[in-house]
Amino acid sequence: MNFIKDLYFSLIFLADNTYNKKPFLIEKLIAFGKLIVTFGPIAFVLDTINIWFLNNHEFVSGFIVAVIFNAVFGLAKHNKLKTHSWGEFMKETSLMLTCVIAIYILLSVLNNFAGDSVVSEVFQIMIQVSTLFYPISKCIKSIHILSNGEYPSEFIMKKFYNFKKDGDVQEFFKTGRESSDFIEQREEDNPT
Repeated sequence: MNFIKDLYFSLIFLADNTYNKKPFLIEKLIAFGKLIVTFGPIAFVLDTINIWFLNNHEFVSGFIVAVIFNAVFGLAKHNKLKTHSWGEFMKETSLMLTCVIAIYILLSVLNNFAGDSVVSEVFQIMIQVSTLFYPISKCIKSIHILSNGEYPSEFIMKKFYNFKKDGDVQEFFKTGRESSDFIEQREEDNPT
């Protein structure tokens, strides 16, 4: 608390000349230095966050929508299964947000050392897909339970479970006849 009070008085001292017609230059420089040392890193972090947000606003919007939908459908699922608990809901949601945000930040830091290359861009996309995948997959599983397994179809659910196992983004986004799930399903339907 004394630190904050000291900064506040430094700011006032630096700005006000009412009572001190001849301020001592050294005192003004010390007050200015304290303010720069304290607020400089905070301004840098806020500016970095702002630049990141401007470059990734679609991702942030998608993440917020995914978390809100996950909360809504998760609550509905737990109400249907009669396992609802506000304490558990808050704990699980906080844990999910903490884990997803921490992993995103750590993987982004790792990606910063890859430089500007195609590999770096692909890795950045993989980080964002993986980050969005956790709340989205939980939401889709809740919807699957709420619809008594009718929606989304087993085909989509297999894609989610397979992506969770192996993380193959190309396989996840393959459609129709390209997908190995489709090939496996066709082989099961037509044994030779």
